[in-house]
Amino acid sequence: MRLKRIENGYGLQRLQLWIMRLILRGRVPDVLRTVLYRPGFFGNAYSEICQSVMRLSREWTVGECELFAAFVSSKNQCPF
Repeated sequence: MRLKRIENGYGLQRLQLWIMRLILRGRVPDVLRTVLYRPGFFGNAYSEICQSVMRLSREWTVGECELFAAFVSSKNQCPF
């Protein structure tokens, strides 16, 4: 079951989701919907952790970290 508020957004989030749908030419991934839904509860903390993990490596460049994340996502059959 999906909450309509998360699926369709509300207020400014509704506009953000609409713009993302145009850019992505399809449905916005659920992780982005969740981050937008309650940024103070989930989104900000998740984003900060994700950024720190992706930028902590001293041996890999930022681009290599992003490429590795994309590879792992593809192996997990995750479109994100």
